[in-house]
Amino acid sequence: FQFRAKPSKVWDGIVNSEVLAVEEPHRLSYTWVTAGVSTVVTWTLHSSNGATRLHLEHTGFESESLSYNGARLGWVKMADQLEELLAEL
Repeated sequence: FQFRAKPSKVWDGIVNSEVLAVEEPHRLSYTWVTAGVSTVVTWTLHSSNGATRLHLEHTGFESESLSYNGARLGWVKMADQLEELLAEL
């Protein structure tokens, strides 16, 4: 499957992915291939004291490259949007 975002001067906006693991309802792991870099994203849900915690892990970067920094900033932006959405519930 693919994720698509608005292209920029340094990125075509396309992320190619393949599901690696699904352990319903606790874990989802998939490849994240873009700009010549192949990494892995894993989402994990944990129950704790009546609450659910979400852990995101994005691994496989060789260095703090343009791809690493783009992913880091993108995940922060999306986490902020998720937090805003959940606050509305």
